[in-house]
Parts: sequence; structure tokens; C-alpha cells
Amino acid sequence: MVDVKGRWALVTGGARGIGRLAALFLAERGCNIIVQSRKMTRVSRRL
Repeated sequence: MVDVKGRWALVTGGARGIGRLAALFLAERGCNIIVQSRKMTRVSRRL
């Protein structure tokens, strides 16, 4: 696995499904994340 600590990632569709799992996976490994979703209220409640 590539070391992502301190790197940046843009996750589209991050409010649910695979996008949410990807955002959480990267965050747990120290990656800085920008999450994009059509409804930001979903993102702020879930992440």
C-alpha cells in the first residue's frame, strides 16, 4: 500500500456508499481529504 499520510485526496460522492468508505479509509491512514457531495448536509452528519 502506498503511504498516504500527509497527502491530499478529493473524494467525490463522499456522503455514502463507496465514496464514504474511501474517505474514511484514507482519513484513517492520515490523508487530508476534501469531500464532495451533492448534499453537504449528508457529509457533515456522517463524517
